[in-house]
Amino acid sequence: MSEKDPGEKRFETDEDLSQVEIPELLPVLPLRGIVIFPSQVHPFLVSRAASLKLIEEVGGTSVIIGLASQKNPEEESPAPEGLYPRGTAVRILKMLKYPDQSVRVLVQGLARIELGEFIQHEPYFRVIVTRLEETFVQNRETDALQANLVSQFSKFVSLVPYLPDELQVMAMQVREPGRLTDLVASYLKIAVEELQDILGTLDVRQRLEKLIVILSREIELLELGHKIQSQVQTELNKNQREYYLRQQLNALNTEHRLGQLVLRWARRVWAAVGQCLGKPARIPRAEPRNMTARTDGILRMWSRLEVWTGLMTGSRTSRRSAMAEGRVAVIRRARPC
Repeated sequence: MSEKDPGEKRFETDEDLSQVEIPELLPVLPLRGIVIFPSQVHPFLVSRAASLKLIEEVGGTSVIIGLASQKNPEEESPAPEGLYPRGTAVRILKMLKYPDQSVRVLVQGLARIELGEFIQHEPYFRVIVTRLEETFVQNRETDALQANLVSQFSKFVSLVPYLPDELQVMAMQVREPGRLTDLVASYLKIAVEELQDILGTLDVRQRLEKLIVILSREIELLELGHKIQSQVQTELNKNQREYYLRQQLNALNTEHRLGQLVLRWARRVWAAVGQCLGKPARIPRAEPRNMTARTDGILRMWSRLEVWTGLMTGSRTSRRSAMAEGRVAVIRRARPC
C-alpha cells in the first residue's frame, strides 16, 4: 500500500529535470490515493508485498522507477488495466524501513511518462515507458493565466491552516508555467481522477485553466466553511451570553427573595422590640429575671436578623455595625438601671 500522510511536507526542486535521462524499461510501483507530479519531492509509504519486493530489488537511492496511480484504490493487486496509463518517473532519494517491515520512501518527480507494454507482471511490474513532453506557447494570455493562478493559490494557502505561508512566496518565484501547475496541483486535496487529469494534460495552458477553475471551487468551499463556522461560533457565543444573563437574573431573583425574607424578620424584630420597650411598667422591678429573659429573647431575634442580612449582597461590615448599634440601644433601654 502506498499512501500519503496528513500534513506531510512536499518540496520543489530547482534542478533542470529536462536533462535527466529516463530509461525505456522501468519497474512500476502502483499508488493508492495519491498522484505524484514532476519537480516535486514527495514521501509515501510502501507496505504491499509486491511493492516491497520492488523497493528491495532496485537497491538504494538515485534509482529511477515509475509510479502510476490505481483506478480503484481498494484493489490489493491491480492488473495492468487497473492503472492509469500516464504516470511519473521518479528518483529515489531516501528510504527508511520501519519495524513492521513497511518502508518510507522519499522520491523526486522527474517527468511524465506513458505506460506501454508490460514486460513483467510478477513479483512486480516492469513496463516499457515513453517520456512525455509538455507543450506551451507563451503570450500575454498565458502570462495573465499564470498571474491569476498565483493569486488564487496564495488565497487558497491563506485559507488552509495546515499549509505554510512560505508556499505563497514559492509560487511567486516559479517562472516556468508548467512547473507552477505541478507545484499547485501537488497541494490540492481533491479526487485522484482530477489530479490524474492534470498529470495527463500536456498542454500547459490547459493545465493553467483547469487549475484556476479547481482553485476557484476550492476557495469558494473553504470560504463557505469558514462562514458556517463563524455562524456556529456566533450562535454559541449568543447562547453563552443568554445563559450568563439567565444566571444573573436567577441570582437577582434569589437576592430579592432573601431581601423580602429579611424584611419580614426585621418587622418581627421591631415589633418584638416595640412590644417590650413600649410597656415597661408591666414588668415588675422586683423581678429582674423576667426583664433579663425578655432582653435575651430580643438579642436572639437580632442575631437571626444579622444572619439573614449576611446572606444579602453588599457591605456586610456596614450592616453588622448598624446591627451592633441597634443591639446596644436595646440593651440600654430594656435592662434596668
